[in-house]
Amino acid sequence: ALGWDDAYDTAVMLLKIEGNKSKKPLASFKFHMGEELYKKREYHKARVLYKEALGFDPSYVAAYLAIGDSYFEEKRYEDAVNFWNKLITAVPNQGHQVIERLKKSLYTLGRYGEINQICEDILKHDPRNLEARLCLAEFHEKKGETEVAEEILAGVVEDYPQDIHAVANLIRI
Repeated sequence: ALGWDDAYDTAVMLLKIEGNKSKKPLASFKFHMGEELYKKREYHKARVLYKEALGFDPSYVAAYLAIGDSYFEEKRYEDAVNFWNKLITAVPNQGHQVIERLKKSLYTLGRYGEINQICEDILKHDPRNLEARLCLAEFHEKKGETEVAEEILAGVVEDYPQDIHAVANLIRI
C-alpha cells in the first residue's frame, strides 16, 4: 500500500515539474504523515513532521493544534500553552480554535486567570469573535463581575441574535 510518504514524494516531483515556487501544498502531506505517527503515540516524531508542515505553510492551523495536543498528551502543559498561543499570533482569525484547549491546560497549571488576556488578544485581531467573547463573559462571571459579563453578553446577543448560549447566559445573569 502506498502511504503518505509516497504521496509526498509525488507532490514534490509535481511541484518541480510545474516550476511551482510555493511549497504550501506540501504542508498537508507532512501533516498527514504526522497524524500517522500521532495515532501510534509517537508524539515527538509526529511533532517533527507537524513543524515541517508549518515550515511549508506558517498558517496551517491543524498543525498548531496538533503540536499543542501532542505536548498535552505528554503532560507538557506549558509547551502546549505556548504553542497554542503561537496560533493566535500567526493566524489571529482562527485563535478561537484554541480557547477550550487553553482553558483546560491553564486550569491544570493553576493559571486559569491568563485566559482573560488570551481572549483579549484574540479580540484585538478579531473584535467580533464569538468564542472569545463568550469565554471572556464566563471568566468575568466566575470572578463575580456580573455587570462586566452582562455587558459583554449583551454585545454578543446584539451581533449574534441566533446564538442560543449567549441569549440563555444573558437571561440567567
